[in-house]
This record gives sequence, C-alpha cells and structure tokens, in this order.
Amino acid sequence: MQAAYVHMGFHPAWKFQEVVELVADRGEVTATRDRSAELAAIRQRIQNGDLPDPDGPRGGKRWIDRTFTLGYDRSIPPDDAGSL
Repeated sequence: MQAAYVHMGFHPAWKFQEVVELVADRGEVTATRDRSAELAAIRQRIQNGDLPDPDGPRGGKRWIDRTFTLGYDRSIPPDDAGSL
C-alpha cells in the first residue's frame, strides 16, 4: 500500500492488505488467524484521521525508535482511539 509507505524501519501489519497471524507454542504453530479484514478497518480509520497514526508524528529520535521496533501493539494496534 503506497499511501502508508515510509522508507525507514519495519512496516507494521496494519499497513498490509493481507495479514495472517501465526500463534506458536514452543516453536510449533498452533493456530492461524486471518486478520486482513480487521486491519483493513483499522487502516481505514487511521487514514481517515479517526485514529491517530500509531507511530505518531514523523521525525526525530522517538519516531525513529518507534519505526524500528517490532512490538506487537505497533503492528496490530487496537481498534479503539482511547487505547492508542
């Protein structure tokens, strides 16, 4: 998705059209979940300005640190403005 592309860091899951979550236990995949529709709704709300960008304003050291994290809450943010 070109509109969400940033030429830096790791791209979180909400920026992708197809997202499959793998759940593992002791190195073995125990479940898979298609999260594509859920993240499409979150992505739309971010793009519409209904939810803030989980990475916050661009620029500065804090933004760089956030774009290089692989934290789960950054990749799949809650679909709730109060939780971001």
